Amino acid sequence: IVLGITVLTDERLVTLINTLENEYDAKLGNLKMLIKKEDIKAKGTQKGGVFEDLLENRLQEIAKLQNDTVINTTKETGLIPNNKKGDFVIILNPEETLGTEIKFVLESKNSSLTIPKTFEELDLGKSNRGASLAMIVFPKGCAPKETGKFRYYPEHGLVCEINQEIGDTLALDIGYKFLRTMLIKDIQTPQTRAVDVKRISDLVTAAQKTLDTISGMKATITNTSTGILKLNDGLDTLKNNLFTLLSQIEDELKK
Repeated sequence: IVLGITVLTDERLVTLINTLENEYDAKLGNLKMLIKKEDIKAKGTQKGGVFEDLLENRLQEIAKLQNDTVINTTKETGLIPNNKKGDFVIILNPEETLGTEIKFVLESKNSSLTIPKTFEELDLGKSNRGASLAMIVFPKGCAPKETGKFRYYPEHGLVCEINQEIGDTLALDIGYKFLRTMLIKDIQTPQTRAVDVKRISDLVTAAQKTLDTISGMKATITNTSTGILKLNDGLDTLKNNLFTLLSQIEDELKK
């Protein structure tokens, strides 16, 4: 009986998480979130290549929706001699940039850095790739404490953290759209109201806390019917909260 309940719990959890993923994709197709049951934490911290692969795959998915171009430059020397800073260059769809080549750079970093070193990575990435804006992405637990999971520094760039343990790329998804929106607004309508970075950062933090709760459900469920009921009772509330937060983020980026 215990074994049967364990299997049921796992199956229900996978089904519910898959349902959440499908509903999320339908609501915000251009901010697709990948929630996976597989534990890739060990691989992600063993070498940078696996973490970079996760980022590149997600970047390509987002870019395809926007007709942007993602170039993997991890092995290419940039404008600075003997320098390969700036792992990915994202060139925006020229139809949205009035034919001008507009790009931002993304640096992947699968280890912890101090704030000064983080800023240095962002600045070098921009200079080395000739990009207008920059983003640096850390795996769970590696971003500087001062930045949290999502923070933008106008003089340097965007710092964000993803949860590679469950394939949660929410901060990357929103960061991509955030930088993209800023660049397009700047070239098309320079006088429009500035994006409210603080508001978006707060919403992202709240959304990620909700996702953390969802990802932690499996660990808190006991092998009893009470545990299954507890999962069902809380899921609808979590989904509604998440959808509300994502809609608010989308609204902020559209302003």
